[in-house]
Amino acid sequence: MRILVFLIALSVLIICSAVQPLAKTAVEAPKKVLAIQSQVFAPYERSFKGFKTGLEASDYTGNIEVVHFNAKSDLKLMEQKILEVQKSKEFDLIFTLGTRATRMAMDNIDDIPIIFTDLAAPEYSGIIKDWKSSGTNVTGVETPKYLSKGVEMLHNLIQFKTVGMIYLQGSPSHEGALRQMKLISKHLGTKLIYDGFPLKNAAGKNLPDAELREQISMKLDELLPQVDVFFVQPSRSFVNNFDIFLNGFRDHKVLSAGDPVYIEKGIVLGLDRNKFEFGKQCARYAVKIFRGTPPASLPMDVGQQFTISFNLKAAAVVGFTPPLDLLAAADAIYQEYQAPNPPRIDTQD
Repeated sequence: MRILVFLIALSVLIICSAVQPLAKTAVEAPKKVLAIQSQVFAPYERSFKGFKTGLEASDYTGNIEVVHFNAKSDLKLMEQKILEVQKSKEFDLIFTLGTRATRMAMDNIDDIPIIFTDLAAPEYSGIIKDWKSSGTNVTGVETPKYLSKGVEMLHNLIQFKTVGMIYLQGSPSHEGALRQMKLISKHLGTKLIYDGFPLKNAAGKNLPDAELREQISMKLDELLPQVDVFFVQPSRSFVNNFDIFLNGFRDHKVLSAGDPVYIEKGIVLGLDRNKFEFGKQCARYAVKIFRGTPPASLPMDVGQQFTISFNLKAAAVVGFTPPLDLLAAADAIYQEYQAPNPPRIDTQD
């Protein structure tokens, strides 16, 4: 009898062992993802690369097809694409890069999961009301008040008293960032000196290239003599005209800081979230959603990784000698920069 019981138990164990590997290797359902952005912009590309890398490294066993759509500053084209997606229902998930793409997707789609990243100030642009849950089909990976945290980090490394900034009026990300800068300046006891201008004229048409450059130059000439540090917000229009910024920093011997997109163009300090890692975190969220987790249950304040870049040549040009603490804190140190050529203008930010 004991031998019979033993043989039965052994048989059950063998059967379970044989079935378990089959469960582990079961192929999950194929999924289709739309990644969408409003314009060509280096930070978006870093996040998208991280997203793709994260999906490829995940343990999701089904095929995941990612379609990448770049509106290249044509907002009407982007709206048309989003409306097509809403109607066709061919995608299982939407990955949005930037404030404009996220806002437009949220306004038009409520039955397809949306994951966002690369938002400058989502708490001020109507995208996030509760960082722990959207209560809807939306989630994402961001850092609450990231600009404030970056400026406070900069202030801990360099005890500046005045900081300058120009912004693009009408840009949700720029206006949200300005609100953050006002609050953190008050908290730190520093003085914020700023000015802005719109990218469109009174008739609603894009500023001509020459007028855009004149606006940037005029604002910089006004602000740079008054500040210790100048913070440059991410913007295609600023990237394409960065030669004006660079000349101003050199002439006025002002320390520059801002998005790492400018670090190889001659900014001294690059401060930002780690966009590649944020993209990978978004991929992990995508896999969770594919496996049944509701987007509303995934918190959005999970982006915690910052990067600090430092350009030695840019520092020397403005006469800045970096403290050892700053160099020790830097994730990347650049020896050179390539002076940008004047410009090719893109007027959608």
